[in-house]
Amino acid sequence: NNTFEIDFAGIVLLLIPAYDREAQIMSVTTLNQLKEGQTATISGLLAKGSMRRRLQDIGLIEGAKVECLQKSPFGDPVAYLICGAAIALRTEDSDHVMIKS
Repeated sequence: NNTFEIDFAGIVLLLIPAYDREAQIMSVTTLNQLKEGQTATISGLLAKGSMRRRLQDIGLIEGAKVECLQKSPFGDPVAYLICGAAIALRTEDSDHVMIKS
């Protein structure tokens, strides 16, 4: 895999070299940046160990669709629609979920 990740002001850019036939530049951010009513696709998890397993168990796997349903008055936790279920996640957990819109 010849991709490169660049963190630019909290936004991770995935760069694929131009000599790759399917060259593209994709902007990826974290789940907690999603605004109410917006949808996105899970592009990966940064969490390790039991936290990674927990996120996968609730349906946060690569390619899954997610929608931000509602943010708490103070911003934490946030309700997301994941695999047909409303799930509330803390910011510290949603920081470990990479999305692309």
